[in-house]
Amino acid sequence: AHASDGTHQLFMRAAVMLSLILVSMHINGFLHHKKFNYLGESAVTIILGLFVATVWRFIDSDDQAKTIQLSSNLFYMVLLPPIIFEAGFTLQKVAFFRNLRSIVSLAFVGALFSTFLTSTLMYFFSKLTKTHWSFVESLVFGSLISSTDPVTVLSLLPSNVDKNLYMLIFGESALNDAVSIILFRFFTDLADPKMRLSVSSFFILVLQSAGVFIGSTIVGFAVAVLFALLTKHIRFMHDQPIYETTMLFIFAYLSYLLADILSLTGIISIFFCGIGMSYYAMNNVTKKAKSSVKVLLRFLSSTCEGFVFLYLGLGLLSFGGQTVYDPVLIVFSFLTIMISRCHVFLLIGLGWILPGGSRVPWNHATLIWWSGLRGAVAFALGVSFSEHPVFDADIKGQIFGTTVMTVVLTVMIFGGFTPAMLKGLKIIRPED
Repeated sequence: AHASDGTHQLFMRAAVMLSLILVSMHINGFLHHKKFNYLGESAVTIILGLFVATVWRFIDSDDQAKTIQLSSNLFYMVLLPPIIFEAGFTLQKVAFFRNLRSIVSLAFVGALFSTFLTSTLMYFFSKLTKTHWSFVESLVFGSLISSTDPVTVLSLLPSNVDKNLYMLIFGESALNDAVSIILFRFFTDLADPKMRLSVSSFFILVLQSAGVFIGSTIVGFAVAVLFALLTKHIRFMHDQPIYETTMLFIFAYLSYLLADILSLTGIISIFFCGIGMSYYAMNNVTKKAKSSVKVLLRFLSSTCEGFVFLYLGLGLLSFGGQTVYDPVLIVFSFLTIMISRCHVFLLIGLGWILPGGSRVPWNHATLIWWSGLRGAVAFALGVSFSEHPVFDADIKGQIFGTTVMTVVLTVMIFGGFTPAMLKGLKIIRPED
């Protein structure tokens, strides 16, 4: 009976989520046709998920809506890899490597700065609530909420926008996700009584982050080169495009799993694996395989993004007693992440001062600051933290609830006002 109930719930989840993906696609298509840019695709999907969660609570006796809940394992094993791989595979490589120094500084220095400033501010702000956060709990929140996801902003940029601006926004987000995950893992480990936070452990953390980044990059490129060698020297007369397409996806996923097995980060590994495969291997495969890979990757990526934001909308109501929404913490969290994004101006200002630095225009810098929406990775880390066995249940509920609302508010507010920002900063013309 239990197995039957489990299978029924699994089928119910799949049916609900796939149906909502279809509805979301049609709503977004209609809004795009009407040129209504003030509600991005992510925002529409979140609202749809919230609506379904509300209806579900009325028609189902389960207040926590367990039937439509998903686990953090689904994020890490199924939903995130296609999104990250597609980002690396379709990357404009020349623009990315031309701006690599600025991207790395924004991602690494920026993530560390944002994490510690957010943690410090939220540590003191939490004193205004009934439940005080410890500094370790504040660090956990600071690390998970420092992950950015500027999909909404990037989707509104015109095709003729400055490539360097696009790449700085995109590149910072792609790399700082990995830094946030490394920091999150380190700070959650501090729940172990044997672990202590000190100046020496901070420098170890910085070195560890750099080592994990380099190691993950090597794993990703190594898998990509191996795939390129196979496609260059192995030829099958029968079903060659199917062989090449299948092998590409298997090797990409293996790079993600292998990095995690080696205690590295799969996000960086699969991202650089995508870059390597696109550069080294695509000239070796058939034209049919090339077109198939592009279509399949876009399909998988957009579907997984839809699942993430639908689940985010569902999560506003479908976690019942696990979630605590504290208005004071939510307001302060939103203000704090805006303040903590000031590293963008500091680092870009250094680029104007230092010899050989990238001189990014200040209207571009302002848009980069504005592009710090929170999204899939922040939410996934929040779900993962809510399942952590050591931390206090009330604290986990507060941090998860604050994370969910911060992600929703940034997507709605930052995303909604992006068209006005683009025109006000004169990045696009008013008639565009």
